[in-house]
Amino acid sequence: MMPGISHSFRKSLYAFLLGSFMSGMCAAQADYDSLDLTRRIDLMVKSEAPIDQVYITGSIEELGFWNPSTTRMNRLNDSTFQYVLQSAPTEAFEYKFTLGTWEQEALDKRGMKYPNFRFSTDVLSVTDSVFGWSSTLPDSPSFVGGVTGEVVYHKDLMAPGLLPRDVLIWLPAGYHEDSERRYPVLYMHDGQNLFDPATSYTGVDWQIDESLTAWIAEGIIEPMIVVGIHNTPERSMEYIDEKGSEMYQDFVIHGIKALVDSLYQTSNAAAQTFTGGSSAGATLAFMLAWQHPDVFGGALCFSPAFNDPDSINPTFNYLDDIRLTPSAPTARFYLYNGGVGLEDRLQAGIDAAVDLLEQKGMTPQQDFILHRDKDAEHNEAAWSQDFGFGLMWLLRKDC
Repeated sequence: MMPGISHSFRKSLYAFLLGSFMSGMCAAQADYDSLDLTRRIDLMVKSEAPIDQVYITGSIEELGFWNPSTTRMNRLNDSTFQYVLQSAPTEAFEYKFTLGTWEQEALDKRGMKYPNFRFSTDVLSVTDSVFGWSSTLPDSPSFVGGVTGEVVYHKDLMAPGLLPRDVLIWLPAGYHEDSERRYPVLYMHDGQNLFDPATSYTGVDWQIDESLTAWIAEGIIEPMIVVGIHNTPERSMEYIDEKGSEMYQDFVIHGIKALVDSLYQTSNAAAQTFTGGSSAGATLAFMLAWQHPDVFGGALCFSPAFNDPDSINPTFNYLDDIRLTPSAPTARFYLYNGGVGLEDRLQAGIDAAVDLLEQKGMTPQQDFILHRDKDAEHNEAAWSQDFGFGLMWLLRKDC
C-alpha cells in the first residue's frame, strides 16, 4: 500500500517495458503535496532499447477508446515515456502500449501480443512488464499463413464516418461449377481472425476455412459463403457505441451485403443469411439480427457483452434495448460463453438476456440456445472449438 500524503495523494501506475533479459517489478511514489489533486494517475513505460515515441490507448475517452495513435506519451529520455492521466475514472479501465499502430504492440517474453492490461481502483499502483515491440523484435514469432479454399479480397472498403477496411469472401469448393446455384451466407465480424493465423490477432485463427471444407465434403452441411469483415482501430466505437454501431450496421447491410449480393451467387433470403462474432463482435451480431430480422435470420454470438461487466463503459447496456422491444424478432440466436476470467464476468449479462428472450415469448432450444463451457477462456481458440456446434444448430431445418 502507498502511505498517505498529508494534503492530497497521488495514485501511480507504472508500466516498465523490459528487454528479454530483464524482469521483475518496482513501484514508485512521488510527493505532490503542492498539487490540489485528490486523484491523479501517472502511466509510465520504459524500454531497454531506445524508441522515438510510444503511445498508450485504452477503454476510456482520454486514452482514445482504443485508437492506437491518439494518445502520445511524454518522452522523458531515450527509453522512458510518461503520460499523466488528468481525469482518473472512478471505475476500472483497460489499456495497451503501442508505437502508433496495432501492428506495433508491446509483446510478452514469448514474443506474443499481450491481452489488455487492466487498472482497477482497488489498488494504488500496478507494474506491467513487457518485453519488446511487435515491429522491432527481430525474433518475434511468425505464423505460417495460408487459407484452405478460395478467398477473394476486397481492399479498403469505405463508408461515411467509418475507417476503411478489408473484406474477405470465402467460397466453397465447386462454387464456379454451377452459375445458377445460390448459397447461404455468413457475415462474420473481426474477419482477420477467421481464416489465416498470419493475420489473426494472436496468431490463432478460427480455422473456419478448414472446418467448412471438411464439413461440406462430408455432407454435414450444405456449401455456403463466408464473409469476413475486418475490424479497425475504432472497433469498440463501431461495434457497441450507439452512433458508431448504427453507422457500422448500415455499412454492413447497405454497403458490404449489397456488394456481396451483386457480385456473388448468394441467397438473399433472411432465412439463408446469418451473422456472427465474438466478444463485442458477438454483441454486434446480436444487434444486427435483433434489429434487422428481415435481413439476418440468425446470429452466432460467442461471449457477447450485453452490458459492461467491469463498468469500463457503464452507459452501455443492450439489455434495455431488448427489454423495450415490443415483440421478439423472427431471427434465431446461438449464445455461447466460457467460464474463466472475463467469461465469468460476462455471464450475468448473458443470463439476463436469456431471461428477457423468454419473457418476449422466445422458446429455448428452438428460437435460441445457450451453450456454456465453464473451462473455456475468452479467446479465438475457445470460439473456434465451439463454432461448428453453433453453426450446425443455426442451420437446422427442423426447428
